Amino acid sequence: MSQKFHNLTTYSNVGQTIKLIRKKKNLSQGYVAADIPLSTYRKIENDVTIPTLVNFFSILSNLEISLIEFMYIHNKNRYITKERLLYTFKNLSHTLNKTKLKAFIKDCKQYLSFQTDQDIKNMLVAMEALQILDYENNREKAAEMCQAINNELKTKENWFYWDALVAQTIMLYLDNESADILASKIRDAFDYYDDLYPAKASKVRVLLNLAYCLKLNNDILSAEKQVDLALKESKNLDEKYLYYDALYKKAEILLAKDQRVEANRLAQESFDGLAFLNKREFLADNKADWEIMLKKYAK
Repeated sequence: MSQKFHNLTTYSNVGQTIKLIRKKKNLSQGYVAADIPLSTYRKIENDVTIPTLVNFFSILSNLEISLIEFMYIHNKNRYITKERLLYTFKNLSHTLNKTKLKAFIKDCKQYLSFQTDQDIKNMLVAMEALQILDYENNREKAAEMCQAINNELKTKENWFYWDALVAQTIMLYLDNESADILASKIRDAFDYYDDLYPAKASKVRVLLNLAYCLKLNNDILSAEKQVDLALKESKNLDEKYLYYDALYKKAEILLAKDQRVEANRLAQESFDGLAFLNKREFLADNKADWEIMLKKYAK
């Protein structure tokens, strides 16, 4: 029985993309078809038939093009890949952009509509919980949504990269001790995958998320060690906004310690840096939080 490549059944005009790439590379139908009967190959190019898995990858090999690049061309950068969702999730899980969050949730649901993937399911749940936390300010409900994922991660001895990314988000709903243990495990996982996904910025994000968790637990002073480490590790990163975000969190801690002059200086330095980098979401979030903090610790 021939096995159809399941992703191709979801998208139309795959054959037209094969033809487009073949012509751009000035290759003949016979060359690309190789061992595939030419009559069958022509039906594939004309979208009369969908290629089998074996034939599809044979065609990609003869075109000298990767699957990711093929689907990128086919969908003109609109195709939803797991790698694309990974990239989006990495950036969304640190600061909340409501428009991008909605788009990410929609993309996850679309991705899951044509294939089963537990990693993407977990990311979807984690971000829907984050949406609940932001829209309804209901941390308890968000924690309940992520309980099954948390239980799974607790019993999982060896984590994959996706596990670490999801854990980085769900630790926002944990108690101090659990979140601290989770953060250490996440940073270890990022170190393990450093050759594939550079770990330095991701490890800083873990520290900043942990600091935010401690703040949500009304224990912001306990976050000073993590924030100081985040400042140190982010100082020379290309992702400069992480340094300025860490600087802001340091300002919050100093304000809680009643060191108001230095707190205000660091907060303003953070705002100026984020404004210069045009990180409007970070800037707006932090400025709004700062006003709340000033009222909370007003004399």
